[in-house]
Amino acid sequence: MSWIGVITGDIVDSTRILEAGGREKLLATLKNTIADINADEKLGKVTMEIYRGDSFQCIVEYPKSSLYIAILIRASLISHSEGDIRWDARMGIGVGKGEFIAEKVTESDGEAFRLSGQAFDNLGRNHRIAILTPDEDFNKELRVSTAFADDIMSGWTATQASVIYPFWLNPLLSQKDIAEQINKSPQAVNKLLITSRFSLIFGYVNRYMSKTIKLELLKINLNYGLDNLT
Repeated sequence: MSWIGVITGDIVDSTRILEAGGREKLLATLKNTIADINADEKLGKVTMEIYRGDSFQCIVEYPKSSLYIAILIRASLISHSEGDIRWDARMGIGVGKGEFIAEKVTESDGEAFRLSGQAFDNLGRNHRIAILTPDEDFNKELRVSTAFADDIMSGWTATQASVIYPFWLNPLLSQKDIAEQINKSPQAVNKLLITSRFSLIFGYVNRYMSKTIKLELLKINLNYGLDNLT
């Protein structure tokens, strides 16, 4: 059985956003972000369900892409911050088997869903991302690296996020291309990427992706071998 990634999240300080009249903009931002991701097949298909107005759950076709996509969601939200109202999300990521995929994301079930829910429930008050996999050794590594990466991302400004989002969506874009998109100079884009510590986040995600691919192959091969013994 193939693996999937699941992201369970909610919007930080959603009451203030909704009270400020941001409901339609918030929903549009989430939907447009997923549409942007699905426009390019390299990250796999992402299906999102939004519920209760400020909560969401995503099924990610490729588990290796789940962290990458969670960061895209955060960057997109942060870039839409207005005044003293910061847009952000808390997300629990789970990777593993998806034994039952229903038409509605929130009615689906399986290992990845349970791990995602557990990761979300275990988020501390000031944390925004947590990840759980079926491998406890990898989970221990992720707890440390994710804490550092989360701290960096939580410090992103709306302006930094507005640069990070298009670059993260398409790393082949040049800084000149991004500068034209957001009406800034290439020098300003370069400075914003450096001060956002983008390269450290990129390294963190690359480690997650390579390790997740190896872990998935190991588990699938192990299960295949056990199935052949029965």
